[in-house]
Parts: sequence; C-alpha cells; structure tokens
Amino acid sequence: MSGTGPEQAAMEQARRFAALSAPFDPVRALAAAGLAGAAPLAVARVASDLARRCETRLPGADARWLLLPGPRRDIIAALTREKGLADAIAWRRTLGTDPGTDDLLDALTGTGLFAPKALRALASRAMRAPAPDLAEPLRRAAATFGLLGTDEEVTSAARDLRAKVGIALARVVAAGQRAEEAPFIGRDAALSEVARWLAAPATLPARALLLCGPAGIGKSTLLDRAVAQACAVRPRTLVVRLDFDRAGLDMVDPPGLTLELARQVASSLPAAAAAIRELRVDAAGQSRDQTSRGERPDSLPGRLSAALAEAFRKANAASRPLLVAIDTAEALRGRGATHPARLRDWLESLPQLGLSPPHVIAAGRDDAFRDVPDFVGEKIPIAGFGTGEARLFLDRLGADERTRALVATLSAPGGLLEALAGNPLMLRVATQALQEGPAGEGAAGEQAERNPERAIARALVERILLSRIADPTLKALVFPGLVVRWVHAGFVHDALAPALGVALDGPAHAELLLGALSRQQWLCETGFGVPWVRIRPEARAVLLPLFYRLRARRCACVNRAAADWFEAQSDPWLKVEATYHRLQLVRAGAPAPEIGPDTSARLGATTLAEIPLIARIAVPQMAVRMDSNAIVARKWAAARSAAVDHSGACDLRAFMERADWAEAALVFRREFAGRALDPASDAADAARSFLWRSGQWEQALGLLADAGRPDDADLADLRLMDLMVRLEMRAEFAFDHLAARLAAEDAAGEGLRRAVARIPLTGAASDLTAGALGFCLAAAGAPRPAVAAQVADPVGAVLDLWSPRGRRGVRTARVLQAVAVAGEQRRRCGFAPLSADAGGMISAAACARALASLSPYGASLQQAVLAVQDGALQAQAQADLQDLRGAMGASLGLVPLKAAPGLQAEAQSPVRTLRDLGLVAEWGWIAGAGAPGDVALITAAAERFRATVAGRWSYGAPPPLGWAGFEGGPGDVLASALAACAPPAATAAQASTWTDIFLRAAAVSAGTPPGPAAATQAEA
Repeated sequence: MSGTGPEQAAMEQARRFAALSAPFDPVRALAAAGLAGAAPLAVARVASDLARRCETRLPGADARWLLLPGPRRDIIAALTREKGLADAIAWRRTLGTDPGTDDLLDALTGTGLFAPKALRALASRAMRAPAPDLAEPLRRAAATFGLLGTDEEVTSAARDLRAKVGIALARVVAAGQRAEEAPFIGRDAALSEVARWLAAPATLPARALLLCGPAGIGKSTLLDRAVAQACAVRPRTLVVRLDFDRAGLDMVDPPGLTLELARQVASSLPAAAAAIRELRVDAAGQSRDQTSRGERPDSLPGRLSAALAEAFRKANAASRPLLVAIDTAEALRGRGATHPARLRDWLESLPQLGLSPPHVIAAGRDDAFRDVPDFVGEKIPIAGFGTGEARLFLDRLGADERTRALVATLSAPGGLLEALAGNPLMLRVATQALQEGPAGEGAAGEQAERNPERAIARALVERILLSRIADPTLKALVFPGLVVRWVHAGFVHDALAPALGVALDGPAHAELLLGALSRQQWLCETGFGVPWVRIRPEARAVLLPLFYRLRARRCACVNRAAADWFEAQSDPWLKVEATYHRLQLVRAGAPAPEIGPDTSARLGATTLAEIPLIARIAVPQMAVRMDSNAIVARKWAAARSAAVDHSGACDLRAFMERADWAEAALVFRREFAGRALDPASDAADAARSFLWRSGQWEQALGLLADAGRPDDADLADLRLMDLMVRLEMRAEFAFDHLAARLAAEDAAGEGLRRAVARIPLTGAASDLTAGALGFCLAAAGAPRPAVAAQVADPVGAVLDLWSPRGRRGVRTARVLQAVAVAGEQRRRCGFAPLSADAGGMISAAACARALASLSPYGASLQQAVLAVQDGALQAQAQADLQDLRGAMGASLGLVPLKAAPGLQAEAQSPVRTLRDLGLVAEWGWIAGAGAPGDVALITAAAERFRATVAGRWSYGAPPPLGWAGFEGGPGDVLASALAACAPPAATAAQASTWTDIFLRAAAVSAGTPPGPAAATQAEA
C-alpha cells in the first residue's frame, strides 16, 4: 500500500468494521480494511488511528477492542445519511460475526430479536410472567442498546421499546432472586447495616459503604437487594447503577459517565425525560468531534452542562435522594490506579448539576478502593453461609438428599471445596452440576452420575475461571497453567506453552496474553515494578484443589517445566519458586527434593499450606521462617534502583495512546522515578515522549541531550509516538539544523524524509506536527503529512493565507476549513465565530485571529499549568475567562452568544478554552511571569506560531517558497499589530503596555478611534 489515498480508505474501512461490531479482534478489523500484504508502517498507522477511537483495555475481554460510543454514532449516522447503512451491514455479515455483533446488526435493521413485534412480545411476556428463561434474551437486548450509546441508531419502533426492555429485565432478575434466595438467607444483619447507613443524610465529601468479600459470596445480589429495599423505604429515590465490569463505562470519559447518569435518572423524572434525551443526543454530537481528534474531554461543554442542570432543576431533582450503586468496584481499579479517585471527584461534582449529594454503596473486593482509603466510610464484610444457612439455601434450590450429603462432605476440612465452604455460588453450581447433569444428553450427564465430585469440580472451574476468559489460547494456558504463583511473558513462551502443547505466534503473542491475564483483577495482582503477574493467594486456594483433581497429569507437566525454567534463572528468589514446584511434583510420584537451610527459610506458611503433606517432611524445621513474599518485596525494593523494565515503558505508552494523562503520570512516578535510565534506551524514549507531551519540556530536553544522538541515526527504529516527539523537539529548538538535514540530497536526508513519511496529522489538540515541525517541513520543501478532509490543517492554511494569492484575497479550502473549525471552537466556548465582511470576504486579520485558535500548544501549556501545585495559574486562567465575557473580551472582538449560560463548566480546563479563543500565547506571556521554565518554553513556542500565523515568519531558516507574509493594507490593522508586536518581557508594566497596543489595534480594526474607553480598558 502506498500513497495516502489507499491508507485513508483503509482507516475508514477499519472504523466501519468497528462501528458494526461488538467487542472485536483488532487483527480482524485490519484484515477487513484490506491491509494484507501492506507495509508494516501503513498497518501501524491504521491500527493507531483505530486505537484512538476504541476502548482497548476491556475488563475480562482479553485482547478485544470496543469502539467508543461517539465515533460509533458518527459513523452510523454518516452511513444513514448516505443511504449506505444496509450495504455496510451486508458487508459486515460476510466477514464473520459473533453473537454480540449479530445482535448489534439486528438492532440496526430491526430484525431477529430486535424486530419490533419480537421485542414487544418479549417485554410483554416478562411483565406478565417473569420466567427465568426470559433473562438471557432481555440481557442481550439491554447490552446491545448499551453498545449503541444513544437511542438514535436504532429503528424508531425498537427505540420506543428500549425502556420497556429495561423494566422487563429488572422484573425478571428480581423474580429470579426471589425464587432463588428469598427470604434473603443469612444477610439480614448486613441489610440492617445498609439501612442504617442510608438513613443518615448524604454529605460531601462523598463516602461509600463497601460490601466486600470473595468472588461468588453474594455481593452483587446483596447490592441489588439493598437498592430495592432503599427504594421501598423512600420511593422517590433516584437510582444510578454503575457496573465497571461493563464495556464502555470508563473514568477516562467523565462526560460519557455523566450522560449515562442522565439516561438512568431521566427514567425517574418524566417531566424532564424529553429534554434530557435531546441534551444527550446533542452532547454525543459535540463530544464525538473531540474524541475523533484524539482528545479526551474532561467535562461536558459549558452550554450543555448548564442546560442539563436546568432540566434537573425544573424537575426538582435536588429534592429527591440520589443513590449510586457501584458493582464490581475492583474492575475500576483494574483500569488504572487513579480511577477510584476520579470516580470520587465525579460523584462530588453531581450537586453542581442540580442533584442532591449522593449516597454511595459499592460491591467489590476488600482492596477495591485501597488508593483512596478516605472514600470508604464503612465496610460490611460478606461471609459464607454457616452450616444451617447452607442447608436452608440448598433446600431453597431444590437440592436432593444425595446432593446435600456430598456438598457437606466436600466442604468439610480437608475436602475439595473447603475453600468455598458456605459460598452461595459454589452451592448453586454444585446443585446444578449434580441435578441437571444426569438429565442432560450424552457423556455430560453420565459423568455427573458416575463421578459427581469431578462433575462439581469441572462446573466450578468453568463458572469461576473459564467463563470470564474469551481468548481460547489463554483458556488453554490458564487451565491448569495457573498452578504457578508468578507468571512472566518469557515463562509463558519458553515453558508453559510448550508444556501444555499450545502454539504461540512468538514472544509478542506471549506478552499480549500476559496483558490479557493481568486485566483479570479478581485473579491477578500487578504493578510491583518487575515484569511479573502474581496469582492472588485467595484465588489459588479455590482453584488449586480443582486443578489437581481434574488434570493431575497436566499439572505435573506444568510443575516440571516451571521448576526447570525457574531454576535456570539467576535471581535467588526464583530458585525458591523452582523448589516450590519440585515439592508439588511429589503429588505425581517424584522424590522429594533436597532443600538447604537458606531455601527452607524462605518457604513460609503460605507456601507450605499449598504443597502435599507428604512433601512437607522434606522441609527442615527452622526456628525462623520467612514467607517468600517478603523476599520478593525486597527484590522489588532493589529493583527501584535498576533500569526501567520493558513492561513499564509499554504501560506508559498504552496510557499515553489513550490520552489518560493522570494514569500515565502515575505509571511514570511508579516505574521511572528514582531509577537509572539509559538515555539511549527504549525506556528513555518512552519517558521523553511522556515528559514532552505532558508539558515537562525542560526534563525532556535534558533527556534528549543526554542521549547524545544529534544526527538522530536511530529514527528508523523508533516507535511512531517517539519519532514524532523527537522531530517535534528538534523543530522547536534546532529548526535550522533540522531544515537543512531534511533538504539534504544524501542518504541521511533521504532516511530522514522516509521517517517523516510515517507521521500522520491527526488534528488532535496536542499534535505538534501542526506547529514548528510542520513549518520546518514546509521550509525544507519536504512532504508534509497528509490530512483528512474533515481535519483542519493549520500550517497549510497559514501558508495559503500568506501566499501571493492569499494576499490578493483568495481563500483556499484549507483556509476556509480551518476558519470553520476555529469558529466551532469559539461557539463551544460561548462566543460568536468570526464573521465575513459585507461583501462576504473574510479579511486576513480575521483569518489570522481564527488560525491562532488552532495553536497546538494549548494542551502542553495546560499540562504545565496543572503541574504548578498551588493552583494559582489555573485560578488566574479561570478568572481571565470570566473577564473575557465583559468589556475586555469585547475589545478583543469576542462577542458572547446570548444563549450561552456561562463558562462555569470549563473551569477544569481553562487553558484549553483560551486556546479555543486564540489566546494561548497572549495569556501565557502575561500570566506566566515567574512561572516554572516549562511554561516559558511552551509560551515562547506558542508565540512563534502566533506571530507566523499573523504573517511574520518567526522561525529560523528562510521561509518556504511562495511566502509573501504581511505587507500591510486596508482592513489589516489588527494583523499588522499582531505581526509587529513582539512578546513583552514578564513584567507587569510591559504586559500592560502590550495590552494597550493590542486593544488599540482592535479598536482601529473595528473602526472605532482609540479614545478614553480603550485607554480605560487597557488600564484595567
């Protein structure tokens, strides 16, 4: 594949595949895009484009991706407008589908389960007689509606039935709970504690009641019952349910979370339902523009936020209690250690939307909120049933005497199910395995009848472990590969896969599988500073007896391979792991190994409890024993001074690609801070990219200087993000040198131009390709990255504006597109776009002002401002935004839209709003006096961009061929002032002088003589 046309077509095809899919395999999406045999760089660019629009870390979904709701809605809406949706759906069906995708396509066509008549009949049956067999199709319908994001993508008849499906599903689930567990066995005390918690007034800061316990203990069921009880006591309660195990619900997307809350609350506020629905559709349309540009908006646009608050106010929502129920809370932390804190902050912002402070109940593991311990007000540990409660529960399940006797035997001390004694999930699965098995057809029923203990074990492994894993290769590895305690990608590739006869596609495949395993937070622990995944001891206590009961021979193969592999490693703590696995081989008849005193001292109580009793006699009795975890902890501490591991660099890049800067910063502090870093290493490239993109320019420049590679001979080997950052840095601080190298007619110049050809222009706010690098490429006569039709090209627009044709008043498509994008940015901020003159002409001054709004330096400046710990710069930016709505803004040509209720919702990102208004450089120079060096460096770069936009070439090397620049003339007074005005030094007096010049230029441009009013404004 060569050229940008085919590559752009491949990107669109991959996005279309994703829009018409449930969670999907990205490899299949790339194949559907026709990339077979394409150059690796082209494949990488298409994959990167698709990843920016997807959730790539789905809980429990292994390596599958899911298109975000905004891009999905955008693509489907475009297909509908072009009357191409039916053909696209037919094309998608030819590529092979899964059940979730079939449901999605049926919902779009109104067929199958989603035929209006079928949906109506299903909902009606559930309302009349909520039978358990209706739960599965109702869950499918609800899940598919959730994937579509808004109501607009489904047929009108199906859309009208969406609420009925949700109500019917709730009724079926409630009926199933009553049938299975009523009365609520053994949970009366917990329910009383929940009632006491809810009886107290909800206050801020938000606090959560955590229902905690192991998997299968009944936390989610208790949460549902607690919510139902709360609604019975206070019928006016507004309930919002958030299950973070659900795809698409993510703290990286706070606006999406707010829209989900609005959707749920609207069902209880009939008076506001229509208005809220319209706002949700409007918000989805506005947010998808930012998402498609690679940005992650941190709040709803100000106008929509205020309108939503007004809708809640009219419905008197603040007078009604708000209950937020959070399920699978540990999945939230699995997406990033900062996400629980972000959830807390989001919950505390709800009163600003016109809602009451929330009561919060969460269900999850005991450590689900360990990063924000103050958020947990109380904990209610959920334990298993006692003997009497378990017997009563089995009676309610209809268990016969044989089943009750066998479960009691297996749950006794030393029994197969000892670790699950009293667990409701175990009791239910065991009953189903024994009583439904013989009724089944074929070998399954016969096996349950002949070997009931084995049937129970198999059913539990399937329910507890395998049902949560979609990838068949990973399934083959974990059962029974998880007899190991620590998992490493090298171990998976070199030892585990061969021992189990599983074929892998190289080390990269092993790393991919390990990443999927690590996302099973209930099963694994990560983040120890070394490239290992630890299997949780509580999960092992349940699974190991089942594994050894079901697959003893395969377990022996894994233990033998693990012992050999760990023994060959150099780290002393891994020798202990090798000994552990040799002791486990005693189960298979191997002789007990000889164990020296040093190793014996590291075999703690946890280790000894897992090995067979006959093997324990091989362990000398020591006066003092240390658990092996303590040794590992010391290993981690020592690793802090070692080089950064490859996995740390991968994690950092993954979060940067998602634009999740809070999580990226946490990874950087945890994995990179205080460690030795080879400036020429891959880890240093990742660190440099993070520092540069997060606004820490001084450190990034220092790391680049330490690398000692002024010729950039390694560009061909760099990852795309690292390549872009390297060239951006060179363009900003060595413009002439880079331009000369780009223009050189030698092998080095050709290699540099080939590297540049890899770079896409995404249109994202942080894409500095639209800054100095873009102008450097133009000055050197080198090809610039291709730009999609719907994306603004600031550099191309500036070159057109200040070309001879542009000086004559010709406005090219690039200029008009950029001005349109800038106008939309102003409108989102509550200000009117720049308008044409009476003859329909947009003056050079107006174009220059509009193009200044596309400065790529706003995102970097925002990150640098956020790094100022006292918050003074953020506060000043917010105050300046408010001033711009008054006389100051009018003097700068900023006309507030009358319908705009205010800018209060932009308080979290005021610098971004200043960027959208075209004032990044101006504000940076005035407000950045005395600020850290990063702010000054970024502001200087933004000023070079601003002055060049205004017609004064402000970079090194001679300007590009065809550059005419500003020559003065009628109507261009403002542009003249902009071009002539050098940035003032960082003093109050000079800043005031500069402001006076700017205001007077604005007044002259508007045709108003600079009189006392302008002078007064300048003094202000």
